[in-house]
Amino acid sequence: MCVGITMGSSIGSTPLNHSSLEPIWSRINALHLPVVEHPMHPENTDNLNEYELPIRVGFMFETTVALTRMIYAGIFERYPDFPYVVAHTGAAVLMLLERLDNGYRIFPDCRKDINQLPSVYAKRLYYDTCSYGKASLMLALDTVGADHVLFGTDYPFIDTGSEHVDALPISPSDRRKILGENAVRLFGLEKMIEAGAGR
Repeated sequence: MCVGITMGSSIGSTPLNHSSLEPIWSRINALHLPVVEHPMHPENTDNLNEYELPIRVGFMFETTVALTRMIYAGIFERYPDFPYVVAHTGAAVLMLLERLDNGYRIFPDCRKDINQLPSVYAKRLYYDTCSYGKASLMLALDTVGADHVLFGTDYPFIDTGSEHVDALPISPSDRRKILGENAVRLFGLEKMIEAGAGR
């Protein structure tokens, strides 16, 4: 049983808002199928050949650009019925929402495919906890709420636990949502859990 799919921040060199992908988004939307995004290794990184910059910074850039394009292109306006989970707590998107909204207000190109501010669409999406920092996680919680944040693991933090979430100054209810309840709801895992408990 498929409960969701994972997708890169691009498909080859094709951005996720490309018109050729419209049938895919339409089908995913019809199925209400959750999509978990993870950035692809950025192209043209010859000038980023030290300090693991393609991963440390390039991944964040890839997610930020991909999600911004999808929002401005109206993917989430035309297809509002599937959950989209953004890696690394949204990279820089949540910090840039006011700039994105300003783009909508000022530039016709930034509102030709959408009818609401970019922040409206961004707040409907879901974000994992893989930024790991308290400040960025609290920004996400303040911006989109605990119902839209999911616990996640990622290299090189695959072997870490939930300490970064446990340490947040949030209610036990919100902590439970982040550490499991949101994922159970989003991916429709209730029946699988019940079946496992009945064994």
